Amino acid sequence: MHRFLYYLLLAVCFSLFFCGTSYAQKNNLHQHQLLDINTNQGYTIQTDEPMVLLFLSPECPLCQGYTQTINQLQRQFGSEVKFMGIFSGKSHRSDDIKQFADKYKLGIPMYLDPDFKLTQEVGASVTPSAALYTKGVLQYIGAIDNAVPELGKKRVVVTQFYLQDAVESVLHGRPILITKTEAKGCYIHTR
Repeated sequence: MHRFLYYLLLAVCFSLFFCGTSYAQKNNLHQHQLLDINTNQGYTIQTDEPMVLLFLSPECPLCQGYTQTINQLQRQFGSEVKFMGIFSGKSHRSDDIKQFADKYKLGIPMYLDPDFKLTQEVGASVTPSAALYTKGVLQYIGAIDNAVPELGKKRVVVTQFYLQDAVESVLHGRPILITKTEAKGCYIHTR
């Protein structure tokens, strides 16, 4: 009997530790110095409001294709959630990023993560990918939706809106059902 209870308790602890639905992870976002693309001034992330970090690249076709979705999310939730475009590394010139924003009418503030420190801490490895934070705690990371099941293939109809669902859950005080997905896209070269 004691052995049964021991294994039952062990199984419960294991499942709570490894299989919980929350992906909450505390990050030190406020310690990273970003560069504001429009002002060329340093910027430090404020973690007191919900925010979505969107890791983007101006030459990534998927990022170009997602600009309408990003703008729609900004219009829908922008009064309650801060959306930020993050461009990793020094290979993107500010002018290239501004041209990308102008061409695709991207309506979110944009920042450069020149040393990849924020990108690496968040765990972003491809563009486009999204990370949702509340009070500095990671709530969701991964794909914006399921439009791209694998590279080179695109769904005719999007059936899962991961980022939108996560934002709505946070704003309505509900648990996020899907806290992590695998984003598919252009690889972020961190070297």
